[in-house]
Amino acid sequence: MDGVRKGVAAAVLALVTAVPAAAGLPTGGPDPVVVAHSWRAREQIGPQRYFLSWEEPGRYAERRGWSLDRRPWLLETPARRAIGAVDRDDGSSEKRPFLARPDAYWVSDQAGQYAEFALAQARAGRRTLASGLAGGIPAWRTTVAVRGNDCAGLRRGSVTLWLSKRNLLPLRISETRGKRTLTRTFSYRKVNDDLPASDFELPRLGPRPFRVDTAFHRSTPAQADANLSYTPELPTVLPSGFELALAGWRRRSGITGAEGSNPRYNGLFAAVFRRGVERIDVTQRLAGPGWQADPFGGECLFQFEEGATVNGQAAFYGIGPEIPPHLYWQDGSLLYTVSGPYTKATLVAIADSLAPIP
Repeated sequence: MDGVRKGVAAAVLALVTAVPAAAGLPTGGPDPVVVAHSWRAREQIGPQRYFLSWEEPGRYAERRGWSLDRRPWLLETPARRAIGAVDRDDGSSEKRPFLARPDAYWVSDQAGQYAEFALAQARAGRRTLASGLAGGIPAWRTTVAVRGNDCAGLRRGSVTLWLSKRNLLPLRISETRGKRTLTRTFSYRKVNDDLPASDFELPRLGPRPFRVDTAFHRSTPAQADANLSYTPELPTVLPSGFELALAGWRRRSGITGAEGSNPRYNGLFAAVFRRGVERIDVTQRLAGPGWQADPFGGECLFQFEEGATVNGQAAFYGIGPEIPPHLYWQDGSLLYTVSGPYTKATLVAIADSLAPIP
């Protein structure tokens, strides 16, 4: 594992500058005993098997059965997202994708989306996680009620999660909607071991794949500062173990978010802090006059909503089973967001600590 950690650390240090020393925050709920910085997993969904690889700061690959050339079917990195050719579909390739939510979409986050909600509620004292076993592994277990989603044609139901007590990785996810239950089980190996470069090869594309360049510039915070009309801000207080992994900028953010509900904004800055698979995202953008809509909102996505205050400014805290716990607020011409699997109080403390980069 030393090789993985050193290699990842070198890549991160080459990409981003260090943030001021962060003080740990009490989270009031479960934290990982050991942070999983890399892993391989086998995911079982009914009769189907998927082989997954993940490594900080966000490389993810998925194989749908072991193909003859053993290349991933899906690859996701901070530099590119690609889906391989299947039958008459030549696949797709997206260069320079967004890195931070709400603008970014990470396939590797899907398995943890309900876990973020459950962990944030547990850390707020609003949910009790039961002890149990999943595949013989000590686990936290909880059931999350989910509402219907007319946009996706989904009925209301429930999702039961089993999360490893050791590293908070999902072990089992059982989703019931109406009379249908879909269960996903995960078995891990090579946790915190070196993963070969072949795990993250580019998928095989057809002759005419769909190609797009999102044009998000991955950079150091200082380089982002040099290209934006305002000075970006980074938090000086974070929960223990989180470190700056990725940062960058784009002159115009593009239409993003659930159902394209996040319009174009000028001067986007984004930073991602990681503790293994857990992430805290920070964004800023030029919002223009007037109060802005929730950048994480979506027409068919339910969330609990609470008011908050950040450095004297009125703010909004949102949390839902399918929406990352998040804060957003406007200060002058800037619209801010902070998101991660934490309580309103913790996200406010992070937000209050934002300071211009050195």
